Amino acid sequence: MSVITKIVGIMLAGRSVADTAPMFQRLLSGIAAVVALSILSSILAGVVMVGLIYAAFMGLVDHGLEPAAAMMILGAVIVVATAIMVNQIFVSIRKIKNIPSQVLTRQNPIAQRATKVGYAFIDGFLSGPTKPAAPGEL
Repeated sequence: MSVITKIVGIMLAGRSVADTAPMFQRLLSGIAAVVALSILSSILAGVVMVGLIYAAFMGLVDHGLEPAAAMMILGAVIVVATAIMVNQIFVSIRKIKNIPSQVLTRQNPIAQRATKVGYAFIDGFLSGPTKPAAPGEL
């Protein structure tokens, strides 16, 4: 189940259909606006980054560095910056995945206990059978 589905399910729980339709429309329009602004911001950030990389390259070449050496330096900087950004993306994804369970457990502590029992069962089930104890080891 996707994160969006969980969030919508939590938002819609306990509400009548008449209450949920406008809320669902606001949610969808908000998501569409965020996606559109994210795409536009990404394009603009890419243009700015290309300009900065070109300016840095020209600055290194103007200060006497060979073009190949300048490209290698900028390539290393770009790889490090990309690795840092990818790490931040994974951290953000982990935080987003925890939001629905945090909201659910805050609203209903019984659900928190049931969720823990369910996760414990699944963990035990997926870990496979354990070695049975010998009769004298009990």
